[in-house]
Amino acid sequence: MSRRKPYFEPVPGAPPPVTASVSCRITIGEVDALGIVWHGNYPFLFEKAAAELGDKCGLTYAAYRAASIGAPLAQFHVDYCSPLYLDEIIEVSAFLHWSEGARLNMEFAIRNSKGETACTAYSVQLFVDLATREPLFCSPELWENCKKRWLAGEFHREE
Repeated sequence: MSRRKPYFEPVPGAPPPVTASVSCRITIGEVDALGIVWHGNYPFLFEKAAAELGDKCGLTYAAYRAASIGAPLAQFHVDYCSPLYLDEIIEVSAFLHWSEGARLNMEFAIRNSKGETACTAYSVQLFVDLATREPLFCSPELWENCKKRWLAGEFHREE
């Protein structure tokens, strides 16, 4: 099963999404009594790829703390396609989509051990001031610096 419509409409002239992927094995703590990944554990799987993506872009939790900002979830949606099982090796991918606003648009995909799409998802995070908990309507410097590096092609160079 694949999506017919993208989660985020492309921004004209924007660079391609920044991506990061991780492989991991499904463990006993992630499954139910039938050995199938419990639906509530999918966000933890997405977070593994999101953390890798954040490290690539300089959007780490340490960088957020140093900038006194946060990026809590405003939206989160999951489309389950097929189950994942105990001991299965999976690949979790995160895609950061360009946004002109003070928000992070992320998409996720999980491929099972056969390489088939088992799950897709998206999240929208909005920036807040950590001290006041107030939303930031202008993009914080951390996000602007990330976008400058992105426009310069830094995230799409061969490694």
